[in-house]
Amino acid sequence: MDSGVRSGLDVLKALALGAKACFVGRAWAYALGAGGEAQIARMLATLRAELAVAMILTGCNAVRDAGPGLLDRD
Repeated sequence: MDSGVRSGLDVLKALALGAKACFVGRAWAYALGAGGEAQIARMLATLRAELAVAMILTGCNAVRDAGPGLLDRD
């Protein structure tokens, strides 16, 4: 998936829908402009932490376990 990824939850949703990879899009460029390499590292750490929280809240133990069942509304 390329574009539209703004949070760790977006990554989990994309993976649940079958994406094999997610590109961060322009977030890295904003981070670079805001503070260089250190800010990019911070942005990636935030994205990783958001993904971890989303996985905990959905009961997903591993990224490879993300499937369409995570998005069911039943």
